[in-house]
Amino acid sequence: IALGIVYAPRVARVVRASTLVIRQLPYVEAARALGVSTPRIVTRHVVPMCLPSLIVRITLDMAGIILTAARLGFLGLGAQPPMPEWGAMLADSYKYFTSGAWWVFFFPGAAIMLSVLGFNLLGDALRDALDVWDLYLRASGFEVLRAEDGTEALRTACEHVPDLVVMDLELPGLSGCQVVGVVGPGGSLPPAKR
Repeated sequence: IALGIVYAPRVARVVRASTLVIRQLPYVEAARALGVSTPRIVTRHVVPMCLPSLIVRITLDMAGIILTAARLGFLGLGAQPPMPEWGAMLADSYKYFTSGAWWVFFFPGAAIMLSVLGFNLLGDALRDALDVWDLYLRASGFEVLRAEDGTEALRTACEHVPDLVVMDLELPGLSGCQVVGVVGPGGSLPPAKR
């Protein structure tokens, strides 16, 4: 419960930032102009657009929560015996380190590592799958490239794509390319399509 209270402001900040951006999007303003009630706009338009970033934030925070719980357990500040806890298991395993019983410290450490790695990979996959800005820009008729596409792909796209949006990267050596906008990790949108 204590770790949930510590991590809650991070989640609230992400939701607030998403809400502030989403409420200024054209379709939300159009719904407001049509006289749609505020609760309906929130439930039908704002919340569905906020959920992907919220889900990604929570999955990435789970890795930090697991590590923090293991640290507290290792220091003896976590769950008290006989409650099993990976950090407490690691703390107790030092007695068996010199006797050759490697499995006593290996398995709790591996469980921590695999669970943290699993949540990080899940968060990365969900971020790629649920990228709201990518979907929004593609629906608006923009071609979207990412950092992992590489500089050569950007140069090729500059020659063939009239409206190019480059996401999550700086523009190293792309002179002569008409870039409509650069969308950073904070989610700033490109200027209006001309």
